[in-house]
Amino acid sequence: MADTETRSPPPQPGPGPVQFMLANKVETAMWLSRLFTVYCSVLFILPVLGLLEAANFYQRALLANALTSALRLHQRLPRFQLSRAFLAQALQEDSCHYLLYSLILVNSYPITSILQSTLLLFHYMGIFPVFLFSLLHATTYTKKVLDTVGPNSLAFVRNLLDKLTANQQNILKFIACNEIFLMPATVFLLFSGQGSLLQPFIYYRFLTLRYASRRNPYCRTLFTELRVLLEHFVMKPSCPAFFRRMCLNSIAFISRLAPTGPVFKTLPGQKITRLDLGGALGTPQEKIFVAAGSEVRGYTKKGKQFLSFEANLAESIKAMYVSGADLFVCASYIYNHYCDCKDQDYYLSGDKINDIVCLPAEGPVRIVPVLACQDRVLRVLQGSELNYEVEVSGPPSVLELNSKDGGSGAREVLYGTADGKLGLVKINETSSDQRWELDNEKKKGGILCIDTFDILGDGVREILVGRDDGTVEVYGLDSSSEPTLRFEHVLSESVTSIQGWVTGLTTEPQQEEAGPGEEMKMSQETQNKVLQEREKYQQTSQSSTALSAVPVFSVNDKLTLCQDDASYSLTLEVQTAIDNLLLQSDVPIDLLDVDKNSAVVSFSECDSEQPNGNFLLATYRCQANTTRLELKVRSIEGQYGTLQAYITPRLQPKTCQVRQYQIKPLSLHQRTHSIDQDRPMNTLTLIGQFSLAEIHSWVVFCLPEVPEKTPAGETVTFYFQNTFLGTQLETTYSKGEGNFKSDNISTISILKDVLSKEATKRKINLNISYDINEESVSHTLKMIHPKLEYQLLLAKKVQLIDALKELQVHEGNADFLIPEYRSILDESTHLLEEYKKQPAHLERLYGMITDLFIDKFKFKGQNVKTKVSMLLEILDNYDLNSLMNFFNEA
Repeated sequence: MADTETRSPPPQPGPGPVQFMLANKVETAMWLSRLFTVYCSVLFILPVLGLLEAANFYQRALLANALTSALRLHQRLPRFQLSRAFLAQALQEDSCHYLLYSLILVNSYPITSILQSTLLLFHYMGIFPVFLFSLLHATTYTKKVLDTVGPNSLAFVRNLLDKLTANQQNILKFIACNEIFLMPATVFLLFSGQGSLLQPFIYYRFLTLRYASRRNPYCRTLFTELRVLLEHFVMKPSCPAFFRRMCLNSIAFISRLAPTGPVFKTLPGQKITRLDLGGALGTPQEKIFVAAGSEVRGYTKKGKQFLSFEANLAESIKAMYVSGADLFVCASYIYNHYCDCKDQDYYLSGDKINDIVCLPAEGPVRIVPVLACQDRVLRVLQGSELNYEVEVSGPPSVLELNSKDGGSGAREVLYGTADGKLGLVKINETSSDQRWELDNEKKKGGILCIDTFDILGDGVREILVGRDDGTVEVYGLDSSSEPTLRFEHVLSESVTSIQGWVTGLTTEPQQEEAGPGEEMKMSQETQNKVLQEREKYQQTSQSSTALSAVPVFSVNDKLTLCQDDASYSLTLEVQTAIDNLLLQSDVPIDLLDVDKNSAVVSFSECDSEQPNGNFLLATYRCQANTTRLELKVRSIEGQYGTLQAYITPRLQPKTCQVRQYQIKPLSLHQRTHSIDQDRPMNTLTLIGQFSLAEIHSWVVFCLPEVPEKTPAGETVTFYFQNTFLGTQLETTYSKGEGNFKSDNISTISILKDVLSKEATKRKINLNISYDINEESVSHTLKMIHPKLEYQLLLAKKVQLIDALKELQVHEGNADFLIPEYRSILDESTHLLEEYKKQPAHLERLYGMITDLFIDKFKFKGQNVKTKVSMLLEILDNYDLNSLMNFFNEA
């Protein structure tokens, strides 16, 4: 049997260079135009055919480059559309940039002016980017053409092309350098009288496009390298001060002109709750640390992830601080310290932790963590133990080291509170010194972020403050180191982060962003995506097969008690415009006027006598583009229930979100650090078979600003103050026993009714006893007296205004009136505004006195409701002594 041999067929020869170029017509056309651009550029740079011909070759090179760019742009975006979205997408392409570049330079100057010596250098700089880009791009296609001729054909040309490819990075940097320095060249030519007025502005637009380029980062990189180089040079001691200041101001000006753009973007994942910058001590803090859930991730400034650390916390991380190899994270109540990702310290806080900052280590002294807690306390830790507490006037919401390094002695901490106060405290080893604190006299929003930055360039850092009502403030320090407001601006949304010249505007939970510019704006890429999705939605919504989906939107809401006017401020912020808001309450509340609120309010009739009836139904119709709404309500102590807000945005299809807020029985009380023990106090004592957690849950139900988590220890004590009257309350409770002391009998009466009702729900028997101090009644009446007297006087003045104005019109002037009446006329506008802001204020005070009267005798087992009419008669002819006599004699 003969052996058979299987042979594979010989390989088919590839297409020749002509066939290859004919099969790729567009690429071939671009290759030829690039070669022509290179040819014309060389003849302009080396004017062997004469200067006049060189000028013609300059324009031919630019026109050829424009043709190449147009072909490349058509290749990238084949479907032309006459829309903003298509234009925005086109402006992201590098080919579009150089199409604009060629058109800018080719029409800038006539041929004869190109030959002028002052303009020749400018045009040399202008032609090099065109020449080098064409050369680099032609290199790639030339290799493909040579491969069709043969793998080893034209070795000399291949070696030359390989050398060009090897130096590609240096060539691209040289191109970016030309692009950058053409900008000051256009300005110089303008001021020398040889340039066009519009050219610097048009070229600036081109340069911003190059800076934000997604495919070519060399313009951005070179700007950064030039800035670092110049800053390093001017910071030398030998550099003159005036030159240093001039360079730093120039750097700051150019940085503000730079467009914002994303450097990197991570994949979608769990919501990021905190962001911080870190790095090795003594080096620039350029590493980015983010907290999402209980995980901490670290990224380089280029976006490369180098750390993924799971803190194994039961709750999400709320606050974070990074210092060298030390990582400090806080959940709602738990603080953890890690060093090189190894557990070091742990602390359980008595109230919610809002923020954390750490004082730098000095010699043998370890780094000192400072916690900002909701109970109006800064807790200074030493390892895992509490060193001491610093009492502040409001719930601290944010902490920041003074001057970034702790200021004097590296021990100064700036703090901002939820009620809008700003302060500076020095943290010593065993005690603290309050340097200063600014009251929120103008009733601005709560402070969400603080930073220090030398805005004025005088070597002294100013204090930058961002508030939840959109206010941005800049404070400077005077000669006595006291803060002075230098600048203020109000934005349309909450300011959740601020850094240098940058503010972050968002309705989302707090996180920091960084980048140049006066305020953080949407990146160009994001704007383009928004435009594309909007057009896509419009087309889809008109389709007969389209399906409707409920749009999802987030609401940033906050209900806070304002100490100054004893009212609750309800702030609602939505990502999109609000169409209307419906407020519904099953407890009596008053709506107060807010100057910032431009929405139109209308009230609906309510039947509160029904079992589930409403006391309030109010609708706010918002103006166009309203994304933030601020309301003020005032509750009545003893009346408790639920306030609901139905938020409807301007979205299609129509959707609504509901937010619920609990109005507590003692809703006008707020936490305080101590009370006056010399006041006459009434005592309520509860004894029964209840646990510490159960009685703590009852206190949480009755009073605001009490932590939901049961505090550690056997006995818990809280102090409160009534923001309306100034009366006080002390709560001390433990397992099986609770003691409540107050100088207001009505407070004790409300607690007795509510606590007994809650215990009955849980079928717990209570032994209730009380000790009533008779002096507390007159004490409370004396506290009400100035408020009642002022309101009665205000009401009388308002009643006289119309009559006095009529007399003034009839007589022609008010000279005949006594000074008291003339002052009422002069202050009539102010009096009416104040009266309008306090609706039912007088009735509210009457109600408190009536409740005090009923509660006093209720504890004695007497029903005096039949004498209320006599009490009201005395109030109509108010006199403090008569009122106290009535209370004593009744």
